[in-house]
Amino acid sequence: FFYFGQNNNKTMKGLRSLFFIPLFSQKTNAQEDLWKTCDTFLAPSSVKGGGWGAYAGRNFEANEIVEIAPRHTYHPNDDPLIDNSVLNDYYYGGLRFVETQYVLKAAVVLGNVMFYNHNPDPNIKWVRFGKEPSEDETNASGIHGFVAKRSIEAGEEIFSTYGEDDGGELWFQDRRLELVDVPAYESRKNGTVYEKDKDKYCSKVYAGVGRPTWENRVLPNEVGSCKHNIQRLAPSDHPSAITKVDVTAGTVLEMSPALIVSLPQIFMSPAGP
Repeated sequence: FFYFGQNNNKTMKGLRSLFFIPLFSQKTNAQEDLWKTCDTFLAPSSVKGGGWGAYAGRNFEANEIVEIAPRHTYHPNDDPLIDNSVLNDYYYGGLRFVETQYVLKAAVVLGNVMFYNHNPDPNIKWVRFGKEPSEDETNASGIHGFVAKRSIEAGEEIFSTYGEDDGGELWFQDRRLELVDVPAYESRKNGTVYEKDKDKYCSKVYAGVGRPTWENRVLPNEVGSCKHNIQRLAPSDHPSAITKVDVTAGTVLEMSPALIVSLPQIFMSPAGP
């Protein structure tokens, strides 16, 4: 986890305006702050052997974007790094434009999406928005994310699928793991458990795509019929994380994954330094 370190206990505050703000602007300000809210959060999963999982921090409509991965890296589809490391658990196949044609690549997707547990009847689906840059569209941008397959209520665990054709059986067999089918209602967090976990585990930082990239590089190409309120993206792109709320010294900013991969394996690769 990350925490904010400081030599005193003073609350870190952003710059505040001293001008009078009329009442009619409150709705606008609320919309502007949507990117600071907790759409999803990580917490201990109630799924047997599930470790941690990702949970809905609010209600989502069917076909609404649930998550946009803050970053992804592309690798050759037969890359030994993918086949022989923990990255094998976190990639999705996708097409990428290379020179004059599209080729199949393995996309390692980072962020909360790495914590999605498996369910043969998932409530979200993987989607790629926009398109990869090409000679004709050098400003295009392709990003990865997940869209709600149905309405999702706050507190529900977010489930992906580890295999659409066989319900994930091969994925679990290859890893000698038990495939447990848990109904969505059994993994849901309710009442005070939901409120406490949301308050404790919601990320206080923002990183990744903001409105400029979405409006100027993604939307001109293709996002399909997905529903998305652009106010849920930060006003600026943030390749590095920033705090989105006021924090005090010692505050845990985020729970996030840490993958152990051999340095010789990733050296000079898209995942390496």
